[in-house]
Amino acid sequence: MISKPQDKKIVYIFGAGASKAFGYPLGKEFFHYAYRVKEFEINKSKKARHVTKLLDKVETLLPILYPQICMKIPYSDSINWPLFEEVYTFITMLNANKYSPAFSGCKSSLNSYLHAFRDLIFCTLSTCAAYGWIGDDGIFSPKGLKNLSNKTINRINNLHFFKENYFKKFLEKALQGSMPTFISLNYDTLLDSQLNRCLEKNKTKTNYNDPSIECLNYDYGFKVVNEKGKLQYGNKNILLLKPHGSLNLTFCERCKKFIWRLDSWYASMMNKRANCPCCKKYMNSPPLIPPLYGKNLESLQLAPEVTDKIKLIRDKIKDSIECAEHITIVGYSFPPYDYDFRYLFVEGLLRNPNKENIVIEVVDKEKDQAEIAVRQLKKKYAFLELMTPNVQYSYEGFLAYMSIRNGNKKVLEGIHGTDI
Repeated sequence: MISKPQDKKIVYIFGAGASKAFGYPLGKEFFHYAYRVKEFEINKSKKARHVTKLLDKVETLLPILYPQICMKIPYSDSINWPLFEEVYTFITMLNANKYSPAFSGCKSSLNSYLHAFRDLIFCTLSTCAAYGWIGDDGIFSPKGLKNLSNKTINRINNLHFFKENYFKKFLEKALQGSMPTFISLNYDTLLDSQLNRCLEKNKTKTNYNDPSIECLNYDYGFKVVNEKGKLQYGNKNILLLKPHGSLNLTFCERCKKFIWRLDSWYASMMNKRANCPCCKKYMNSPPLIPPLYGKNLESLQLAPEVTDKIKLIRDKIKDSIECAEHITIVGYSFPPYDYDFRYLFVEGLLRNPNKENIVIEVVDKEKDQAEIAVRQLKKKYAFLELMTPNVQYSYEGFLAYMSIRNGNKKVLEGIHGTDI
């Protein structure tokens, strides 16, 4: 049973570390994961073929930006390449300043490289979403699984579904004692889909007689319509706020509407099959904030309607932090390229009248023994301890944390990592 909205105010903040165990990359791993798609996706789906073409652009540009970069074997060398966010920011700034002399040997403009790098983000993540996981042994599509032994297939499937059900159960428990606000800094739809699963049985149209309205039990903070053009009414007591955007949202520049579906829109856009359900015209505008060090909305050349919605989400984030009694931060270390979110968090916390008593729980992964791991996390999240005295740490990772919250005495064997 879902609690009443006046119950304890809890906020969950999810970063890349929360999705890591489900096959999505951390920021420092992004290039390497893109090469995993290129190298190991057995049947070379359209998503994988898009990634391969886009990586050709990466391999053309990076040696110009970083002349000493090692690219002999990109699949393995990419582990040591600069952060994707650093490269993307660098290209953006060069393009904004119309810098061109060093790129005279390139056939494409810097602007085209920017689009290629942006598309690489979402093609790679869409592939993760499609297959559910990416292990060190590669990505296996359903057809590709026939090349594996039955024992390996069962192990892959059981591990994948076990993790998803673990997440669902964790969210169900989170909803039993509160109407929480979920904040996701990730483009992926992992949280969206699992939240949708655990709320499915609570969907109702009791108060709505309009057949054009369909109901969700969580709300993105603004109105969206689904693939049928029907308004998705969200339960405004359970917010899912994604200030950087989401793979499952797109924007129609003609209708000025935001279109939602549970899985990714991006592959459809790349294949020119993303048609607006209202005007039937092709859509190519994902309302996404790229991973820049400086996310100045006015400089990103977004549609005004998209800028307005992102500002609205940011305001709701500050409001949720201001009202929070308990904040759980999962797999998110407030990296430098997200200082804009740190500002939202800090401002909300400064405005919180109960900040002396608020509990902040940090869920991260450190491989050292308990005492050393906690010491490392205290150093990593030092600014939190300067703001409130009640900071708690879980250092064994998100799966272990969920295991405890789901009622298990210890983490079950075989669910710690992403590899098979």
